[in-house]
Amino acid sequence: MFRPLRRRVTSALSHAALRHAAWCPTPLLAGAEFLIGRLGPWTPILARQVARNMRSVGVYDRRAFREYFRRSAHHLAGALHIFREAPAPHTAERGMAPPLSALAVRRIILDESIQIVQNAARSGRGVVLVAPHIADYLFALARLNMVSPVTIYLRHSTDPRRQEAKRRWCDAVGLDFIAEPASATDPTSRAIRMHDALAEGRLMVITPDLPQKRDEGTAVRFFDREIYLPSGPAALSLLGDAPLIAITGRSDGAAVRLQFHGPYRAADAPAGRGSRRAAIAERMQWFATLFERFLVETPGLWFLWGDRRWARVFEGDERYVRMLAADGCAPSATPAQPAAEAT
Repeated sequence: MFRPLRRRVTSALSHAALRHAAWCPTPLLAGAEFLIGRLGPWTPILARQVARNMRSVGVYDRRAFREYFRRSAHHLAGALHIFREAPAPHTAERGMAPPLSALAVRRIILDESIQIVQNAARSGRGVVLVAPHIADYLFALARLNMVSPVTIYLRHSTDPRRQEAKRRWCDAVGLDFIAEPASATDPTSRAIRMHDALAEGRLMVITPDLPQKRDEGTAVRFFDREIYLPSGPAALSLLGDAPLIAITGRSDGAAVRLQFHGPYRAADAPAGRGSRRAAIAERMQWFATLFERFLVETPGLWFLWGDRRWARVFEGDERYVRMLAADGCAPSATPAQPAAEAT
């Protein structure tokens, strides 16, 4: 009863904020960021859920808890900055305005490991980049696009206002994007478009840190449990013979410093080589291991601590997670699915 109402209210408030972003002065955005960051830890439902989720994997402390809300507020204010500079709807104008470019450089630092991406891109086969939802990822992708052309895979939204917001964000920062609904007549259309982006030598960014139901994803070990992640990035890397590189981040003052890992090699995986299904499982386990390390080292930087799907995982919903025995037995492989999930 309350969940649909909450969704409608949240959608309406988000739409109103984005619609009026163009008229928001910078001091007002700064004030909103300050209030959200300060009041977030005291919200009765979200704060309790974030703390509970952090505790379930042993990464909770007051500093990380408060940093999560501070970073989330910074992220949301950044989104309003982007929409303030976004081109008018239904125009052909694209590309970052100078104020956004300056903000991207100031908010996102590219670690020296960006050389990994640049070296891999020279193969001419494109690069598949996998990343968790790092706080300020809107500017992170914009900053990365300043170095090499990026295509981002976005989940299609049935809410036309949210879908339009995604389009305006990409237009404002000059990103190419793929956000097609599942099609009964051509279920491979998204995979074809992603493969085409790789063939053009682009960086194909996918955020696979969205848990799936047990019969829909690839099983990976994550902390002391087995969870199921989308297999799309691994399948795409195999299909296009494209390097697979992971992104994590760490705090650098008020900025986020991006770190790049890889490219994936079979020797990096805990399991041996095998069939295509096993190869996909190995690649997704490689990402899951880096993702887990990221949460242990910098828990306040992950944007999805309050996500309801992850709450199901952390609360032990058997449709989404299986607790592992104390002997640390590895998860059994489940059928790999071709569809990727993203922001």
